[in-house]
Amino acid sequence: NHKRIYESEIEQARGFIFPLLYDLHPIEATFVYLYIFCSKSQEEIAKMFLITQGAVSGRLRRAIKRLRFINALPDVDRNALP
Repeated sequence: NHKRIYESEIEQARGFIFPLLYDLHPIEATFVYLYIFCSKSQEEIAKMFLITQGAVSGRLRRAIKRLRFINALPDVDRNALP
């Protein structure tokens, strides 16, 4: 059973997701943007890119997993690095 992304989770995530999109592969960032910010369904995204809904689902799942990982990283002050 795959965890589904529920609307409340999406609403909470919107505030921190947008700046993190730059850390994703461009196609993953595009899928996340369309899904979360443009409210496109997985089926609509699949039709736009001529791929299956399953492929979209998999890429979204991996992208969201990466976003959670990136968000959990500690902040680093680049000026403090040697």
